Amino acid sequence: MLVMAVRSMEGVAVKQLKEHLEELEKKYQDGRFYSFNHISELYLYQFYEKDGEFQLSDEPMNRWYLELGISYEEKEETDEAYKAYLNAIRWNPVDLDARFAKLELDKKKGCYDVVLKETLTLYPYLCTRATMARFYRNIGFYYVETYQPDIAFVLYEYSNMFFQTENADNEIAYMEEALGKKHPDYDVHQLQSRISNLKIPVSAPSNTLGLIYEVGKSEEKKGHCKEAAECYLMVYDLTQDEEVKSRMNRVMH
Repeated sequence: MLVMAVRSMEGVAVKQLKEHLEELEKKYQDGRFYSFNHISELYLYQFYEKDGEFQLSDEPMNRWYLELGISYEEKEETDEAYKAYLNAIRWNPVDLDARFAKLELDKKKGCYDVVLKETLTLYPYLCTRATMARFYRNIGFYYVETYQPDIAFVLYEYSNMFFQTENADNEIAYMEEALGKKHPDYDVHQLQSRISNLKIPVSAPSNTLGLIYEVGKSEEKKGHCKEAAECYLMVYDLTQDEEVKSRMNRVMH
């Protein structure tokens, strides 16, 4: 009875969130609005999409749609979850959480070409070790499902160099068991060479890191220490640059 009651309450919460979002949508019918998670996303979107003709919403619409999608997934209502993720992306085209969540459902649907194509489009917006790792895991998934395990192994191995995950380790173990052999111990240069041959970038997008660094400096000048520190942390995470570290420490203390 308790389990049923909890599930019932969860259903009410999901229904209320959906209705709340539907009501809020009416508020934004006149004009084009976006809802970004962080100041860096705003600048990245404007830079790469060459788009500045929009307004910002008062509410975190993309995050609420993402929350709605996750709730639907927990209830195994994948069609509704997919719609919610698409709405989250509509409100924030560079929200990697929403973009990757949507791609996870594409994986389950067997849309492997979509997974590869859309993952590659996310490259300019990668700005943490975790998102870089997920980028390579997603591409690795494509090569597993298209029966190219040698390439998949390289991509999963490389993803672990950015951020080691159980998912990548399990995929590597699965491929080795299925093939009945251990894969070679590639060094980083060998991995990068093989990935480069696929026309896939092997490092973080330099334009993105440079832009985020400049955003950090701008926010620091404005006295927005929290926002500046977050920008510097993203850049330092991927570059280990001492100047960036110095700036980050300065605004954090």
